Amino acid sequence: MPPHDETNHNDDELGFSSSLLAHLAASRDQLNEFVDRQKTRADAAHKTNAVTVSSEQDEIEALYQRLKAIQAERGLIQASSSSSSAAAAAGMARRRAELQETQLEREKELTELKRLHAEKQLELDEIMNEEAAQRARAEKARHQKEEVEEMKQTTVDDLTKGIVNYKHLGLDFEKAARGSLRFTFTLLDRDMPSRPFVFSLNVAEELYEVEECTPPLDPHTVHELVDQLNSTEPAEFSPFIRGMRKYFSLLVFLHVCHTMFPLLDRPALSYVPNSQTLSLLQEKNF
Repeated sequence: MPPHDETNHNDDELGFSSSLLAHLAASRDQLNEFVDRQKTRADAAHKTNAVTVSSEQDEIEALYQRLKAIQAERGLIQASSSSSSAAAAAGMARRRAELQETQLEREKELTELKRLHAEKQLELDEIMNEEAAQRARAEKARHQKEEVEEMKQTTVDDLTKGIVNYKHLGLDFEKAARGSLRFTFTLLDRDMPSRPFVFSLNVAEELYEVEECTPPLDPHTVHELVDQLNSTEPAEFSPFIRGMRKYFSLLVFLHVCHTMFPLLDRPALSYVPNSQTLSLLQEKNF
């Protein structure tokens, strides 16, 4: 019987370990927190810059209007006043240039923050995509595991039915090493009814194989029976068990023949039976 895999209780239903889930959750939270913090910083900087520019422009406009009002009240611009106005205009020009430079710096900072935001968003998307891919793989593995468990249950049911049917023919079985099943036939040798004829059946990579066969049968014959067993879906054990019993019985028969008829064509009838030997016996009406 194939070994039963126990479920790791530290894994979630999709096969993720608790450490992997915690790591993914922590990474996602850190990225989200960083993105939100950078976005808040960018929004605040943009808002502050807009308020500063607007305030400075309002101040310049107020000064300019005040200058125009003074000039209108005086009715003319004296030479000294012209010099003062030129100095004031130059100061306003410098202030405007400073404001423009400040605005450019703020815009550069905003552009850099947007770039960082885009990079972190890309990293977050990659993590989310990888998490989705891992969940898809875990879901596929879960489905495969369910199919294997279903196949194991079907195998157990078929074996139980087969064993009940063959119990009266001297067939018994028991669990052997590494989860394999050991089948034992008796009542095949009339001179020694209790003589055991044994073979073990195991599952390797979802395929059945015979690991032990005593007394030995022709390997090619055993492989043919195993190939037929593996080719059915679900596996049909009754034909396989009947086939093994048939070749064990043939082994006993050939031994009796060689004992009773020493002049029998020994090359034609091997001590180890195979499909050709069986066909030859049928042709000679044995």
